[in-house]
Amino acid sequence: VEKKYPTLAADLNQFETEDEEMVRFQKLTGIKAEDILAFELNAEAFEGIEEKENPKLGSDFDFFLTAKLKGKINSKALISYILEKLEKEEGLEAREKVEKSRVVRGNVSTILLPVDILNPKNEVDTDLLFGFVEGKKNSRVMFGPPKQVEEALSGTEKKVFMKILDSMAPNRQLTFAIKIDPNFWNRPEFSANQQNPLLAGFSNSMKGIREIGLSLSFLDESLGVEVCVHCQDTQSALGLWTVAQGGLGMAQISMNQESGPQLPEILTRIKTEAIEKNVFVRVEVLPSDLDELVPSFNVPPSNQRNI
Repeated sequence: VEKKYPTLAADLNQFETEDEEMVRFQKLTGIKAEDILAFELNAEAFEGIEEKENPKLGSDFDFFLTAKLKGKINSKALISYILEKLEKEEGLEAREKVEKSRVVRGNVSTILLPVDILNPKNEVDTDLLFGFVEGKKNSRVMFGPPKQVEEALSGTEKKVFMKILDSMAPNRQLTFAIKIDPNFWNRPEFSANQQNPLLAGFSNSMKGIREIGLSLSFLDESLGVEVCVHCQDTQSALGLWTVAQGGLGMAQISMNQESGPQLPEILTRIKTEAIEKNVFVRVEVLPSDLDELVPSFNVPPSNQRNI
């Protein structure tokens, strides 16, 4: 991508080298974008969230963020950076309160952000905890509710935060997953359309969906994209896969017709699979796909020049 779209690469590099806050962060911590080996964000909405007008972090939903970094991090510098930003936003008293929560146990450091500091608009009702693990080859940074971070630091966390996470690509570097309340599918807009068999089948199959996950795997020459849908039973998964495969098949047939619409070439490489209660949709995004998918961003490739 950098070779094909040097303008975009130059803009990103300029942000890293000229943005005042980014330069300051890198100088204090020594961490650069290329040091991030993996990044995973898990979010979970609790039952009844669809009925809340203003859902709160903690009681209605939560999240857990973890990043794997190359080499040994300077957790002391990272915490200092957090405290400085906090003092700038909330004042010296808030900084001193958070600073007192710092705990160091060998190569593990934690610092707590209390709910009263996080909750100026009554949107949060849980404390949040930063966790840092300094390793010789790799290090980890975690952020989320205290219980989840402490369990991850101690190695006693649940191996599967959600069922689909244990089934998705093991080499993934960025993950987003969400649970679906079964009552969500009872809304009128998801009722079956009997006049369109394909949509009717899709509507019925959707009602069995319980979790949805998206993962990205950054490979040497391509980007691996995977969508995983976990259903309540194998019958729901098979029904959903049948509808998805049918829709994809019709699109691919349309591409092969001379009079058909000119659809992106990437559609020919999309693969679907149903395994037990899971439905997978996978595709490898190549640099050549950007020529078809990214023209609207007005990013000239390397063989073009702005006039």
